Amino acid sequence: MVKLVLDQMKFALNYPPENLGLIWALFLGFFLSLTLTGIFAFVGFEFPVSRLLPNHFYRVKNPSKIRNLAAAMQIEWFRKFLLIFFWGGKNRKRFFDGTRSGLQAMMFETKQAEFGHLGGLILTIPISAFLIFRGFYFWVLFLQFFNLLGNFYPIMLQRIHRIQLQRIIDIQENRTKKPLQS
Repeated sequence: MVKLVLDQMKFALNYPPENLGLIWALFLGFFLSLTLTGIFAFVGFEFPVSRLLPNHFYRVKNPSKIRNLAAAMQIEWFRKFLLIFFWGGKNRKRFFDGTRSGLQAMMFETKQAEFGHLGGLILTIPISAFLIFRGFYFWVLFLQFFNLLGNFYPIMLQRIHRIQLQRIIDIQENRTKKPLQS
């Protein structure tokens, strides 16, 4: 995968920026964003990489701010798009089986997904700086557009999911702690 990114960059960098064209810049921005995110995603499919960051990183400290930002970003439309084209049907049940342990498993999956998208988001920044230095402004424009759409939006969505999951887990824990009333 890393070789693919390097080959792609080497190929494009052999052209002067003015000869790249908008269509190539669009294609390369999409492909590079997808590849950089894929590096972290594939590692996350095999290893619990979310544990590399401390637990407090994943804790949502101010849910109302996250909800407001998500509303301003129209995250709900993004979620519906993903459900229709990627996570509908059988894929949905893979992440949540309807049990209490399924809630914890889904919480873990949101952390894994967030870590993968965060890695792609961060890795794109120095590569964009390098491309700007080389004069590939349109490539960087499209790369950052796809970075926003393919990494920042999913990070926000995972945070929204954890807010909802934590609320459900808290309700369940409170039910088990309440003494029976006679």
